[in-house]
Amino acid sequence: MHKTKKFSILLLVPTFLFIALDGAVPFAFSVECLEKSPAFFSGGEPFGPIVDRDLTKSEHDDIKALLVALDGEWRGTARERYCSFSDAADQSVEDYSVKADVKVDRYGNFFMKMEFYSSKERTTHQKILRFYLNDQRFRIDDDSSAGDVEFINLTKHKIEFLYRVRVRRPTLKGGLHKEFYVYLDGRKDAFSIRSQTYTQGRLSDDHEWHFIRR
Repeated sequence: MHKTKKFSILLLVPTFLFIALDGAVPFAFSVECLEKSPAFFSGGEPFGPIVDRDLTKSEHDDIKALLVALDGEWRGTARERYCSFSDAADQSVEDYSVKADVKVDRYGNFFMKMEFYSSKERTTHQKILRFYLNDQRFRIDDDSSAGDVEFINLTKHKIEFLYRVRVRRPTLKGGLHKEFYVYLDGRKDAFSIRSQTYTQGRLSDDHEWHFIRR
């Protein structure tokens, strides 16, 4: 089953760094600004449809166990980078301390509300992340076919996937194509989420979030 998403999500990933027990994280972005999408190097098409599929029972059980283990209150650090389309060296990097509250229901549906604080700017903002889980599907942000993803890797401690959206722009034929790579690596007392966004096939921003229990 192939499909291309045609809705816009403001969201938020391919190297994980484990958070130390003292909260210190050695941030290191693994991809340069404006680098081509991984789809180009794997023979794929970053503007094409994703390849979504149903979960096996063991995959469903592993995902549910991982998400349930993340329920609770967390603290951590985040680094977010935004790239200029005119110059790969022109980039903005922002660091935050983060508090997060994760709620997971008995079905495995995951809701995370985060508060980001910038000591440099002395400002706060919030973000919300949702995962939906049923016997057949794992989805992001929308519990319908619009939220389907293409899996990259699934293990007992990792959920790695991509999804694509097309943002309609009157001045741009075919719209603006965005491709999101999301990598979650979790244990009982620490987890990381890293995401990368490719716009028109080039890296436009990436995000690293590292958490330990509060």
